[in-house]
Amino acid sequence: MSPHLRVIRTAGRSRSRKALQLRVAGQFYTGPVPATHLVSAVLRARQPNHQWPKTIIDPFSGDGRLVVQFLRASREAGHRLGIQRIELWDIDRKALDLARSNVEAVLRELHLDCSLVVRETDSLGFGCTPDDGRFDLVLTNPPWEVLKPDPRELAELTERQAKAHIDALRTLSRSLAASFPRSCPNSQGTGWGLSLARCGTELALNLTGGDGLCALVAPASLLADQRSHELRRWLFSSACVRDVAYFPAEGRFFAGVDQASVTLCLEKPGAGVRATATLYGADARIRRRAPFELSTESLSELGWCLPIHIGIESLGLIRQLATLATFADLESSASAGLWAGRELDETNHERFLADSGEFRFVKGRHVGRFRVGPEPTRYLARKGPAAPASAHFERVAWRDVARPSQKRRLHAAIIPARWVSGNSLSVARFRNDDHQRLRALLACMNSLVFEFQIRALSATGHVSLGTVRRARMPRLDNTVTVKRLAKGVGDLISSSNTDETQLEVAVARAYGIDREAFGLVLDAFPKVTPLERAVLLADRFWAARKS
Repeated sequence: MSPHLRVIRTAGRSRSRKALQLRVAGQFYTGPVPATHLVSAVLRARQPNHQWPKTIIDPFSGDGRLVVQFLRASREAGHRLGIQRIELWDIDRKALDLARSNVEAVLRELHLDCSLVVRETDSLGFGCTPDDGRFDLVLTNPPWEVLKPDPRELAELTERQAKAHIDALRTLSRSLAASFPRSCPNSQGTGWGLSLARCGTELALNLTGGDGLCALVAPASLLADQRSHELRRWLFSSACVRDVAYFPAEGRFFAGVDQASVTLCLEKPGAGVRATATLYGADARIRRRAPFELSTESLSELGWCLPIHIGIESLGLIRQLATLATFADLESSASAGLWAGRELDETNHERFLADSGEFRFVKGRHVGRFRVGPEPTRYLARKGPAAPASAHFERVAWRDVARPSQKRRLHAAIIPARWVSGNSLSVARFRNDDHQRLRALLACMNSLVFEFQIRALSATGHVSLGTVRRARMPRLDNTVTVKRLAKGVGDLISSSNTDETQLEVAVARAYGIDREAFGLVLDAFPKVTPLERAVLLADRFWAARKS
């Protein structure tokens, strides 16, 4: 048993301890809709017969439901199976006992005679050492936990237990980082943040034979977030994606988990994508399904992202935008360069706030789209932390956290000089204090085209600075474009008007996007109503001059 799990299992109150144990051990089992889709994908990719598969493994088996479903679905499809060995690994003895019972029952039911190996083990510790490539079919749902201390855990422990827990997490994180180098995020900040889902995915493909299939469930962020970049590059270069499906968080496809998920079916040998992509709605019905292909060269152009959650049809537009400079390219130490970052740590912020002072303290809840409201009423105490240099200038601020279910996730506004922001906000300003370019920047960041990219690059609720830096920008050195966008922002801010249509179209044109491509952008926003869509695509806006 992993040391951090041992601490959790022996400490805290019984009800909350059980919930913590489930979460930390990743014991949230695959729901019926993703499980059915994943098994069907395997049957489509490599129809089983008396020759295949000979060996099957689920290294994170839980109650064995994925293997059971595969065996039953194969027989129902009329396939003859020549399975010689099935292996089930898991860290939980009770789950393994149930898995053994479930798989043995279905083997008897289907009159299949094969070896069943059941191993109680920490698969991420055990599975990284044997020789790679031993199984014809790897069918699994790795744990999803991110390794970092969590207040929910620490609140249940004594001071001594909390220290032991943190030390065990740190030791485990270092061990896994050494065993699964492709799963390490490019930057772990404080040293935390290793995802067991990434490690489990790396293990699963390593356990897949040279002519095998790896079929797994993962958080949707695996296909798009910055931290999974190196893992995706390796995955899509080492195997061919044959099937991918997206399940939105609103559907709650996993009991107790409100998180978007994907299923992947990867085939060895191969590389790139030659797949069917399926998008499910919250009602568990298929919203869209289409075949598509991407070479490794095309995937490289996309930053090794596979943002199917915004629609397969939109991938061409993402590649078109990839010819533009990124937000990060605007950042420089030159006089006209952009500076972006965060200002003050909000942790225990009440200790350094006062009812009066020189700098107002602004948090995420104060920032709306284009406008600030309600206006902050607290100030940085005179004896509190020093205001950063950026607080002396006007800048764009945006919220770091939103929910994928929101109609619009990106909320950015201009905050004035002598306001200081907490770290629930990111901020950006031009070093030469160019007010017009700053307003043009705000127009772009609040636009549908910009958020379309954020949604493609993240697949989570975060609008972090790292994600924003990867988004493409129109040229902001064109005087006519900057003036037009700045005027549109000024009109919105200075009046009660909330109609952003003309500004949206102006930004789209600045990006070089026509009305047809803008329709693809709108497809990524399911809560845009048919009436709003019709207005945004109306002739009177798109018939105007394009310069």
